[in-house]
Amino acid sequence: MRTLRMLLAGTVALALCASSGGLMLAQSEGIASEDTAETTGEPAVGSSTGPGALGLAWSKTLDVPEPFVVESIVAAHDRLYALANDRAAGYYSPSALWTSVDGIDWDELDVSGLLSDDASLHRLVASERGVLGLGFRPTPEGHAATAWFSEDGVTWDASDLGYVVEPATQPYTHSLLDFSAAALGSTGAVATASAFPGFDWEGAKLAAVAVLPAELAGIDPDRVGTTNRSVQVSVGPFVVYSASLESLGLSEVAEAQRLTNAPSGGGPQRSMTFRTDDLQEWSEIDGNPMEAEYVMAIVPAGDEYVAAAYGRSGTADVLVSSDGQAWESTGQNMEGTGGLFMMGDRLLT
Repeated sequence: MRTLRMLLAGTVALALCASSGGLMLAQSEGIASEDTAETTGEPAVGSSTGPGALGLAWSKTLDVPEPFVVESIVAAHDRLYALANDRAAGYYSPSALWTSVDGIDWDELDVSGLLSDDASLHRLVASERGVLGLGFRPTPEGHAATAWFSEDGVTWDASDLGYVVEPATQPYTHSLLDFSAAALGSTGAVATASAFPGFDWEGAKLAAVAVLPAELAGIDPDRVGTTNRSVQVSVGPFVVYSASLESLGLSEVAEAQRLTNAPSGGGPQRSMTFRTDDLQEWSEIDGNPMEAEYVMAIVPAGDEYVAAAYGRSGTADVLVSSDGQAWESTGQNMEGTGGLFMMGDRLLT
């Protein structure tokens, strides 16, 4: 088991852990420190040893049903929230949300009833004001980027970010929008995001299965895969069949992989920032105002925002803003901090 993220709320610590059963939450009581920890240790549940255990006795408190995976844990208005998604069902699939007052007993919330039908939450952030959820609602035009705010965890108010992810026009691709970092401030909020094309792995696999030679008819589709040049059929660790995409008439799959840079990584990205002063009207800023390659984390600090951003020079910088639009570097170059600024994590506190 690997500890991916840790949250300390009062005297209760919650760790988001990976194990053979997927992702789970672990809980331990009796913590006096307000520090946070990020670790790559391998503690077992119930163990109090190892660099990831912090000398504590851990126990499993929330067994998330497959195929959901917990992606966020936040604390606000005297309770904890755990957000999970089923990415296998699609990037914009409906979410699951659990809440707990003690980190031990968890109740699942009716997301469609609280937010909207088919709401897909992708990020939760919290502050003394409450909880802000960022995600999407399906519309006839595509998936509308949406924010939901709650002061008490019971009533959630939706606001439109003013951006719709339109369906992809290139076959075997998806249009995606990823919220890289966000913060709920004293009056408003700010969120950075990236829009990019993603490869449709499932669609490409089914297309490859349909054009396999007759002797491979009926093969388990899970044994079939595509690389950036070929279709391969594997049995265990052995490749038993391989042919180029073009020879099988799958030039559109090849073009989709070229466009999305699959399987190496994402395709061309467009950065943007969303901000609001009242959690009702949002404005979109093209690019991210920090002129960074990637914004790692944003947190509220009094009436300001503090952000950790990764620059093109390969170093990390700490920036401050009063409105989420104009940012000023603190001059603290964070080169050499290693895992402190791992992409995708909110590691400022």
